[in-house]
Amino acid sequence: FAFLTQNAGISTIISLRCHPTNLPQAPAFPAISYAQIDATRVRALVGPAGKVRRRISINSWARNSIGVWTLADTIRVALDGFEGMMGDTEIGSVILQNEIPFFEEQAGTVGIHRVMQDYQLAHKEN
Repeated sequence: FAFLTQNAGISTIISLRCHPTNLPQAPAFPAISYAQIDATRVRALVGPAGKVRRRISINSWARNSIGVWTLADTIRVALDGFEGMMGDTEIGSVILQNEIPFFEEQAGTVGIHRVMQDYQLAHKEN
């Protein structure tokens, strides 16, 4: 998700630690993971309208609450309300739909803080 790593505010926090679907084993923090949840194609009366509503989940990960909320807020400022080009895709709108904090505790490790954000992206089909 080049848009995230090319954003100056986000890349200052995560460098290139932006991972599809899951974090790698023994990850460095802070980091981001992301995944597409679903995509709905818009239809007109005569057939496909050439537009898509895509839901993307972006997870911010950090070792403490301040770090995870700093990252999540930086992502929100960059994405929520965005209109314009993301690579070669024309984005009509980005809307933050959901934001949920978690504390991930695993046996024998220090807990990790996570904030899950679900965004809806409306764009033209390429």
